Amino acid sequence: LTNRPFNPDGSWGLKAKTQYIKDENGKQLLTKSGFPKQRKIWLVDWDKKEKINEWRKNWALSVNQVLAQKNIPDRISEKSFVEQGIADTPMQHEGINSKRHERKAFNQQVKNYRKSKAGYKNMQEKVVNRGHLDSL
Repeated sequence: LTNRPFNPDGSWGLKAKTQYIKDENGKQLLTKSGFPKQRKIWLVDWDKKEKINEWRKNWALSVNQVLAQKNIPDRISEKSFVEQGIADTPMQHEGINSKRHERKAFNQQVKNYRKSKAGYKNMQEKVVNRGHLDSL
């Protein structure tokens, strides 16, 4: 998901704004290198743990509703194994790159099989052609 909100007109909004730091008299404070001191003010809370947990809970509710409508008995949960009281180690997601070597090896096996199959077919044709020549 993006961390950038949408404006009412559909354009991209700001996820943060800069606030310049001033002293008690309203004078701009500067860093040692002479740049204005500033701080970032976040305008969205999408990266907060509470918000992510809320989204996970809503996702689980939505998926479970559809599973119930389809009469599928399985259910998902937004909770961790520990929170569910499950004494098991969760699997770790394996991204596309983790299986690249296995895919390459499998694809090479398929190529070798196709090559040997084509070679066998070619040999069969030679045998048939040789038989035709012999009969002539």
